[in-house]
Amino acid sequence: MENISIVDFNPDDADQMNVISEIHKSVLPDSFVVMMGGIFMKKFYYKVLPKLNYLKCFLAFYNNQYVGMIVTNKKPYSLIRSAIPHHFFLIGWVMVVAVITDLSRIGVIIDLMKYKPDPLLKKFEDTGTSFEILTIGVIEKYRSITLSNNIKISHLLLKHAVEDYKSKKYDTITGQILKSNKGALGFYTKYQANFIQSSVRDYGVILELPIKNVVI
Repeated sequence: MENISIVDFNPDDADQMNVISEIHKSVLPDSFVVMMGGIFMKKFYYKVLPKLNYLKCFLAFYNNQYVGMIVTNKKPYSLIRSAIPHHFFLIGWVMVVAVITDLSRIGVIIDLMKYKPDPLLKKFEDTGTSFEILTIGVIEKYRSITLSNNIKISHLLLKHAVEDYKSKKYDTITGQILKSNKGALGFYTKYQANFIQSSVRDYGVILELPIKNVVI
C-alpha cells in the first residue's frame, strides 16, 4: 500500500538538505544554483532564503523516502537581491569559496550579474498576492506513478503548495518557462494557464495561473 505525504522543507535538517540538493541537480543541472556548487546551494540558497521566508519548499515523502520537491518564491523579481542586505558577508564568503574551488564559476557569476529579470515579474511581486514556482522535480523513476487518488506526485506537490498559499490570501502563480520546455508548458496547460511572451527573452514566457484554476 502506498504511503504519500507532503512535508515542509526544514533547512536545518541535513537529510532534507541533501535530498533537495540532489533532486535540484537531477532536474535542473544547468541552473546557476547547481553550477555554483554545493556550498552555494546548501549554505545560502536552500539555507538562508527559506529562513528569510522568501523560498517556501515542500518535499514529497513516498513509501518512506523523499522522491520529489516543489520550490516556490515570494520574491519573483528580486529574490537574490533582496537577500543581500541581510547576509552580505555570508554571500560574499560563499561566492569566494565557490570560485576558489572551481574557477569556471567566475563565468557563472558574471552571467548572473548580467541577468535582467523580466519587468512583468516585478508587477507580480508588487501585488503581494503572487508567488513564483521555481522548480517542481520528481526523481525519474517516480514520475510516472499514479497515486490512488488518480494524481501524479508532481501535481500533488503543486496542489499542496497552492493550498498553503491560498490560506495566506495569495491568488496567482507565476514563473519563467523556456519555450523549449514542452513538459512544463503541458503541465500548466492542464490548469488553463496563460503564457505571456517575455519582454527580455525571446525564448521564454512568463506563467500566469490563477490559484482558483488548481482544484484542491
